Amino acid sequence: MKTCIYYFTGTGNSYFAAKKLARYINGADLIPIPSLIKEEEINCPYDNVGIAFPLYYGGLPEIVIRFLKKINIKKDAYIFALCTRGGSNGQAMAQIDKILKQKRRRLNGNFYITMPDNYVKKFQMKAEEEGKEIIRDANSDILKMAKAVSKRREIKRNFSFYGLIMKPFYRSFIKNVHTSDKDFNVNESCIGCGICKKVCPVDNIELVHGKPEWRMDCQQCMGCIQFCPNEAIQIGEKTENRGRYKNPYVTVEELEAMKDYRLYKNKY
Repeated sequence: MKTCIYYFTGTGNSYFAAKKLARYINGADLIPIPSLIKEEEINCPYDNVGIAFPLYYGGLPEIVIRFLKKINIKKDAYIFALCTRGGSNGQAMAQIDKILKQKRRRLNGNFYITMPDNYVKKFQMKAEEEGKEIIRDANSDILKMAKAVSKRREIKRNFSFYGLIMKPFYRSFIKNVHTSDKDFNVNESCIGCGICKKVCPVDNIELVHGKPEWRMDCQQCMGCIQFCPNEAIQIGEKTENRGRYKNPYVTVEELEAMKDYRLYKNKY
């Protein structure tokens, strides 16, 4: 049986987890969601279908919602989800199941993997070594997930009190996510390297006279602010005294390739 994992990532956590899982499953195909999102319809021929993504305000990233509405999955496929989170579970799995049921499909397996938080807009980032320790601990959970997926094991959803609490905040977040880049700015430390543009999964950044400008089509993935080598990108004044985080095992080149599956396949 052939397995694929569709993934969306901002600072590399979900990609890292999906890549590890693919290796443990022995050759699962990794397919970046941003490379397909402009398609009118997505036909999936795989027997086992995974979706990997980060938890946003207890729910799904907006781009993942659009992707799920476009994809057509085989009737007898085993469908599983890998959600990377900073702490509590949310409503993301219930959201996936609801969309799939409209297509007469259902979510068979749901898995949460704890990774370092990247939402610098709200939180202070963990120290580098603490982040690496969290990633090392996640490896055993990814291995357990691989065994469950290989056996096509049914994993039921658990109720999430956190997801219930976060519902109104999530609705507000998702409604305004595209224009949430209005508070992004760049200071005099910017060297015009263009890394922010490279890592943006939805091509929301243009370089104007060597400086980034945001195009109001944001996903709030935090890739641009976290990968900036000089910490020149800020979100209002909230992030000036906060550290930065990016997955230490994921490269700028891997994230840039995520936008073009042909390039991704040739490189990785």
